[in-house]
Amino acid sequence: MRLADLYLLYAETLNEAEDTEENRILAMAYLDKVRDRAGLKGVEESWTKYSSNPTKFKSQKGLRDIIQQERMIELCLEGQRFWDIRRWKIAIQLYQTPIQSWDLTQRESKYYYRKRTIASPSFGLKDYFWPIRDYEILINPNMEQNLGWKINK
Repeated sequence: MRLADLYLLYAETLNEAEDTEENRILAMAYLDKVRDRAGLKGVEESWTKYSSNPTKFKSQKGLRDIIQQERMIELCLEGQRFWDIRRWKIAIQLYQTPIQSWDLTQRESKYYYRKRTIASPSFGLKDYFWPIRDYEILINPNMEQNLGWKINK
């Protein structure tokens, strides 16, 4: 676990814990530490000067979006996004969209650049949790299977 990850998690926690100006200021201070290390300007300055929505950081939802974007960028290819998407409960929206690509099997450019669906993933409520192994449920009659999963007896 990296220090930047902890700073981003703390900023997220502050923003979600209570919708106050004090929490937003402190959350932005931790975001700014991560951005400063990367050589970027702070959240307030960046969003005020360079954004089409210069007051986004002033609301809880806006700051939530900024924090999620910062996590996606800072922790790219570190395996955190999988868990973030589930924690934020946005997996159903993200994983229900068909995955498209160019038609790479074609030789002529007029056909090559056609969009083609290469996968149609599905994600339901039950997919937020993995099933509890059947053996664990059989040896403990008080344990119940997670929502959406069945016990194979």
